[in-house]
Amino acid sequence: MADKSHALLGEDGELRAQIEGLRRDISAIAGVVGDIAGPAARKRVAAAARELGKETGSALSDAEDYVGETAGAVEDAIRERPVQSALLAFGVGILVAKLFLSKRN
Repeated sequence: MADKSHALLGEDGELRAQIEGLRRDISAIAGVVGDIAGPAARKRVAAAARELGKETGSALSDAEDYVGETAGAVEDAIRERPVQSALLAFGVGILVAKLFLSKRN
């Protein structure tokens, strides 16, 4: 399941890169706040940043688990009902095409 979730979240690690970018931004903000408010505030902001980092890591893990479970459920449904799945995909494709074509005109 982990392989499926990694593929669905982006093989290039885009989501992880965005989270790392957020962590860097939070650290930069913590530095600015520390410069303005002093060492006590810097410690509080740094602690909050660490906690946020833990929470984002947990959220990423939860998202990977959910994507993996959902992908497995979709694959099982397709295996159980291949004809209905193909017809559903075809119908969704037609609807999406009509939406895009109607917005172009």
